[in-house]
Amino acid sequence: MIAILLIILLISPATFAADIPEPQGRWVNDYANVLDAEYRAKISNLLEELEEKTQAEVVVVTVDSIAPYDEKEYARQIFDKWRPGKKGKDNGALVLLAVKERRWRIETGYGLEGILPDGKCGEIGRKLMVPYFKEGRYAEGLYYGVVALARVISEDAKITLGAIEEYRKAEARGPLALDGSLLPFILLISIMLLYIVLLIGKRDG
Repeated sequence: MIAILLIILLISPATFAADIPEPQGRWVNDYANVLDAEYRAKISNLLEELEEKTQAEVVVVTVDSIAPYDEKEYARQIFDKWRPGKKGKDNGALVLLAVKERRWRIETGYGLEGILPDGKCGEIGRKLMVPYFKEGRYAEGLYYGVVALARVISEDAKITLGAIEEYRKAEARGPLALDGSLLPFILLISIMLLYIVLLIGKRDG
């Protein structure tokens, strides 16, 4: 029995290490296949511009499952294995989404912790990512989360990114605001309510 336990202890680290994937792309690694071509390109182009202008490196990773880890452990293991960010600056960040567990995590290197502490990353995730994730709109949630991170980094570096205007539009609208697909329905309901009110008014008169 002791020998079996020792064997398990010896092989477990290697087995678990195999669960951490190798990077397939520089900026986007969509192992869960939740990003369409449009959002993959938008995220990649933004992160490419961010790296060119600030040297900060942000990578996006989606997986089907993070078992046997929790999101914090899994994100940390990927971060330590992939090491996003410039050598000596540790100015990388990782955005993780686990679809099966419905968990997410934004992990940052020491070089970005001053402007992106855990509290700030948590706020970005809860306000700009989670509302979309709850609706199964993973691509949009990841995109707006990445844009928010890029905005913080670019403002600290005092440079302008092309996607910042897009972020500001989203910020003004809010992730829970109605999108264009619902506007015709809301307009129809409003007209019906107005008609009912006018009809009741005529009857009372």
